[in-house]
Amino acid sequence: MATATVQQRDIQERIRRGDLTGLNFAGLVRLSFERKSKKKANQQRPSFYMTGEDINKRETQEERCRNYVEAHGGRYVYTYDEPDTSAWKRKRVVNPDGTVSWEVIRPRFDEMIKCMQRIREGIAEALRDGSTIDHETAWLIAKHITPGSGALHELAMTGEITPEIGTQLEIAYELLPELADSWIAALDGYCFRRRDKGAVPGWPETS
Repeated sequence: MATATVQQRDIQERIRRGDLTGLNFAGLVRLSFERKSKKKANQQRPSFYMTGEDINKRETQEERCRNYVEAHGGRYVYTYDEPDTSAWKRKRVVNPDGTVSWEVIRPRFDEMIKCMQRIREGIAEALRDGSTIDHETAWLIAKHITPGSGALHELAMTGEITPEIGTQLEIAYELLPELADSWIAALDGYCFRRRDKGAVPGWPETS
């Protein structure tokens, strides 16, 4: 536990210095800003000016995230879209010392952190036990690398492993080399070793 804490501090210090070498990063882009409803006419507007780029240029936001990470030696592995959320939507937080602060509500960001952590833990558990990843970890990986159709999409939606899964995983190895040795290899092993290839009752996407 102490070793892990030291490693985490080392990584944090490297990130502060701008050294992202060997680290994987996902970006969070906002698709739009919430518009103020008539019922919230007295709600304070943001103090900054919102440009068309802030609202519409998803590709520009993603490109900037990717360029920054790669320019500093890191690997950009995924983009999370956070639609219709507002940087001025906050919740009141009472700190341990009794002071009050306001925390920005970022539902997709929170989901992103939990998802990445769950995948990392799922792969680590499988490596430690000498087994394949569990259903939930397989689902999380599949839903993040699926092109939106085909065998990976079917796996993400129902848990069914169709004969075409091998072809799509081969493509994923080529298109996502930064995930080849971790996420994709883990999912590949899961699909190959799972005996029952049919849809899984209670699969996370359908539960």
